[in-house]
Amino acid sequence: MSMSNEAPFQFFFLDEELDNYYKEERRTGRLSLMFAILATFIACLGLFGLTLHNTQRKTREIGIRKAMGATIKEVIIAVSREIIFLMGISVILAWIAAYFFMQNWLQDFPYNIGFKPWIYIAAAAAAMVISILTVSYLAYRAARTNPARILYHE
Repeated sequence: MSMSNEAPFQFFFLDEELDNYYKEERRTGRLSLMFAILATFIACLGLFGLTLHNTQRKTREIGIRKAMGATIKEVIIAVSREIIFLMGISVILAWIAAYFFMQNWLQDFPYNIGFKPWIYIAAAAAAMVISILTVSYLAYRAARTNPARILYHE
């Protein structure tokens, strides 16, 4: 940049320039957060429906287990074992997809945070806690039903 008498001096403020540069990233971040919350809510509804279907499908098994003396804890474990296993598989697949997506997105930045394993662990822990709470609630509700009533209707 050279100074001359014919052209006026052009200047800019660095904070405004950086603000304009990262404005799109902030907008993308807010949009991603909204969609992540919406996707989590829809996933919880799907998990709730899957667990409800699974417990209704296993009502006879739950009734027989209860009649044979199973505790509520044993019934909850029997009902939620399959769902928790499927959640574990989905968390591993999500880790792989998120890792490759984030590596691709972050490579365009001059200074990036790189790979932080605690972020993936925290997200997996949150997903597992949500799924365990959802599954445990429905399994507990199914385990508290009277086995005589369940077996009578079957």
